[in-house]
Amino acid sequence: MAIRFLRWDSELGVDALHVMCMEERLSDPMASDPTVRYEYEFVGGEQADRRVLDTAFAVQYLPPIKGFAAWRERVITIVGKGEGICVVAFCPVSLWKKSRETRETLKAVVASVSLP
Repeated sequence: MAIRFLRWDSELGVDALHVMCMEERLSDPMASDPTVRYEYEFVGGEQADRRVLDTAFAVQYLPPIKGFAAWRERVITIVGKGEGICVVAFCPVSLWKKSRETRETLKAVVASVSLP
């Protein structure tokens, strides 16, 4: 598993920033299958005075990354008050499906992120 935090000191549009963050990959984008299977996409909401978008999808990597070809990626984007942050969580699909503890841990880490 891996988590990336991307932060900007400027407030881009939440949808534009979210799309940029959804393009984050574990390797060169050319090393992944261009077909992305979405679990859900662009689920919106608010956190305090900030806008939030959430998307989860699966990507196939060729060659496999750390022994896994299929990875689930979840992107949470938070924008407002002149700043933005994206949390990108990566988890092998097989581990995501088999381990409740893994799912709960990643959900807790992602949910704990906020901006002051």
